[in-house]
Order: sequence, then structure tokens, then C-alpha cells
Amino acid sequence: MDEQVLETQPNATTTTQTSSAMDVEQLDASTDARHQRYISILKQVLPHLGRDEDKIIYAQVMLALKLEGVIGKELSSKDSEMVNTIKESIMSSDEQKDSALMVADRLLNQ
Repeated sequence: MDEQVLETQPNATTTTQTSSAMDVEQLDASTDARHQRYISILKQVLPHLGRDEDKIIYAQVMLALKLEGVIGKELSSKDSEMVNTIKESIMSSDEQKDSALMVADRLLNQ
């Protein structure tokens, strides 16, 4: 009886490890799909925003939060406040602002 328990335990551990590896692969695939969708949507939206840095960064933040499921289809006042807070935080840091605008510029010029 003890032999059966010992044989079962390695299999259970292997199954758990395999399941964890599959979860990580699925998460990576999901993350890649969201990133590709983010890029695709930004490429469509950015040309309509002109060179207004506030609008560009607002769009980037809002889209990222929507794709991650943080904000819903309808933007509540709390959601809008959160997007504005994040946007203002990015705008107040030259490094973050330049990075966000560089991403937008690269997408516009592809």
C-alpha cells in the first residue's frame, strides 16, 4: 500500500508542474494577444489625435486599462478620474512622457 502512495505522489507533482507550465504558456499567449490588439487599435486611433500629447497619452492609458479589463465598456466618472490621474502622472515625468510619446510616434511611422 505504501508503494502505491509513493508512486502516486510523483505523478501528482508532475501533473501540477505540467499544469503550471501550461498556465504560464496560456498567460503568455493571452498577454501577447492583448499587446497585438493594443498596437492594432492604437495604429487606427493615433492618426485622429493629431499631435496633442494629452490626448495621445490619455488614449494609451485608456486602451491599456480597457484591454486589461480594469475599466469596462462604459467609462464611469471613477474610471475617467483614474485614467486622468495616470495620464497626469505620466505627463509630470519627462522620462515617462517621452517614452509614451515615442511609442506613439513609432506606431504612426510604421
